[in-house]
Amino acid sequence: MANLKELRGRIKSVSSIAQITRAMEMVASMKLRKVQAKAQSFHPYTEEVRLMIERIAGKVQSEGDVPLFQSREVATVGILVVTSDRGLCGSYNTNLLNSLRDRIEELKAAGKQIKFWCYGRKGYTWLKRRG
Repeated sequence: MANLKELRGRIKSVSSIAQITRAMEMVASMKLRKVQAKAQSFHPYTEEVRLMIERIAGKVQSEGDVPLFQSREVATVGILVVTSDRGLCGSYNTNLLNSLRDRIEELKAAGKQIKFWCYGRKGYTWLKRRG
């Protein structure tokens, strides 16, 4: 059985590790908030581009020879996966990859071909392990 001095040393080391972990979590969450704020700042621009394309499509829709605006069957779906490389973003990666798994099953059931573009090591290794 460990003596009192060893137990106190272990308690001290565990508490210092917990303190470091909390600091790392705060840094990771601040980085994530910053990226989310940046992504949301692009929302007005993307909305305006979408509306512009809808206006153009409405004017060109009567012309049937423009391939960009013709309705056709979707055979291949592209998915951009953005995950972290490392760090304390476990719930972000987990939630994202769980929803990706559901989306993959849904697309495979519909008979679609899927192409992936990955940004971040966690998503890349997750997809690589699953073929």
